[in-house]
Formats: sequence, structure tokens, C-alpha cells
Amino acid sequence: MEATVLDSYGTRIRSRVINLSESGCGVELSNWTRLETSRAYCIKFGGLEVQAGIASWSKSGEVGFKFINPISSYVIEHLLAAYGVAADGAN
Repeated sequence: MEATVLDSYGTRIRSRVINLSESGCGVELSNWTRLETSRAYCIKFGGLEVQAGIASWSKSGEVGFKFINPISSYVIEHLLAAYGVAADGAN
């Protein structure tokens, strides 16, 4: 599922959600940028409102985010079915 990651400077990074759970997501960055961990970012995907998350890990063009406010399980089920993203509770 296509996504956009925004940093505190307003930089937009095209990306793709590769796994998703109620508490977070894994994202593949289009330009192999390495994001700083423990920093807050905004993630926009799946037609949802912007989600705020903390980067918990970042390596080789991928980053894992822990959402500040978890997403409803009903919304997650819909997104997984609609976009075919992998379910992952490890974030």
C-alpha cells in the first residue's frame, strides 16, 4: 500500500507499507533514506487520517513505526483485505 512519511521539517518521503498491525507498521522507503530512531514522524496511507508514530528501527531503506494512537482492529482488517498488506504484530 502506497504511503507518505513526513518528518518534522516537512520533508515528504514516498514509501510503501509492507506490514501493518494495530500498534504499528513497517515501511519501505522509496529513496533508501535511513530515518532517525526514537523520533516522531507522520505516516499517511490507506485513505486514513495522518498517523503519528515513533521510528523504532531503521535499516536498509526500511523503518518500523510504533503508532502513538493505535488503529482500530476493524480498520486494520479492512486495510489488510483491501491492500493485501502483511499482518504483523511485531512493531
